[in-house]
Amino acid sequence: MLDVARLLRNRPEIHGAIDVSDGLSTDLLRVCASAGVGCEVDASALRPSRALSRFCNDRRADLAEWMLVGGEDYALVLSVSWSKAGGLCAAVEKNTGVPAAVIGRFRSGAGYYRRDRDGKKHRLRATGWDHIGNNE
Repeated sequence: MLDVARLLRNRPEIHGAIDVSDGLSTDLLRVCASAGVGCEVDASALRPSRALSRFCNDRRADLAEWMLVGGEDYALVLSVSWSKAGGLCAAVEKNTGVPAAVIGRFRSGAGYYRRDRDGKKHRLRATGWDHIGNNE
């Protein structure tokens, strides 16, 4: 992860960043709230681990939902202009070997959504860990 951080420091195309440790949905919505924007996550762009895929398959659980809720992923979410996002992902992979992908878009106005492979749209909620709130 330090290799990625070194590569990304001082890059003007990055407008914001957060580490995904409390769950992708929670941390992504924190970025949105801070910037006053909404977002749409493309569930088909999320890259599950083999272990999580097996876990969800064995339990007939919603893989995309687990990927959005789970934490401790040791990943970064970056806010990058759309025209620069693909190139930045390619640079991260080429220079560090760490997988990188465009997983969605920030959008003006309110509203947080997840779009599934079939195009169906779901409201995205912050369902990961909340250090201050009630996580029972």
